[in-house]
Amino acid sequence: MNLIGINSKGQLINEEEATLSYACNSPKVVHECQRIRNEIGIGIGEQGDDGDGRGHGLFHDLFHDLYQRTGAPLHNAYALPQLRVYYKNNENNNNNSNATKYNENEKNKSEEGQKDVYKWTTISSYCLLRWTGQIFENNNINNDDDKNSSNNNLFKEIPISFSEASWTGLFNFRTCTWDQKCLDLLPDQCRKSLPRVADYTCENEQYVIEEYCSGSRTVTGIGTTRVRNPYWERWPELRGSYNSSDNANDSNNNCKLFLGFGDGI
Repeated sequence: MNLIGINSKGQLINEEEATLSYACNSPKVVHECQRIRNEIGIGIGEQGDDGDGRGHGLFHDLFHDLYQRTGAPLHNAYALPQLRVYYKNNENNNNNSNATKYNENEKNKSEEGQKDVYKWTTISSYCLLRWTGQIFENNNINNDDDKNSSNNNLFKEIPISFSEASWTGLFNFRTCTWDQKCLDLLPDQCRKSLPRVADYTCENEQYVIEEYCSGSRTVTGIGTTRVRNPYWERWPELRGSYNSSDNANDSNNNCKLFLGFGDGI
């Protein structure tokens, strides 16, 4: 399991806390698991529990129901407790910052929003964002109209696969959607930042390495400028094209990229 936070420009959040991993063993996250158990009524020692934390009767049914929907137990290795801890920490940091007076107003403005997760994604989908030219280095916006846009982002979101979503422990594998009961345990900001999910083949979308970055813009914001995709030259064997006629005429432009797979499938 992995989730990484990116801002509205597609840049990685420069904080270790915005990287979630199956290897997490943070005491805060372990404690958060117990808090979740208490919230949904799975208490240790209740209803004839043998001490294994599973519970019996109604409490066991709730836990078993969660497991049957997501295929994952309530554990610190999965996303639910890790995301809750991340947003709690983020809220506490914001409160501490608001309580302190700074004179560096311009610096604060430039950093505004950089620590907020616009979208969670996986390492493989983030790589696809880079390789396909949806985001690129130094993609700063200097257009005032774009700055003021509430929908401002320089990349087309790439979903994560059902496979990787199921590894988070938040995914209902029976409906192939994020599990609503898990979402109810997350803050609203987090729910809005979860990525789209799709089959790894993405039949309705194509992800290919094209010659130019699709999200590029001019510095002045007038029209668009074509920024060359560095991976076009770096990996000529992996070149692709959205235009099927191009593929037919050039055997080198026929590579399609797929969403990531989690292991153990």
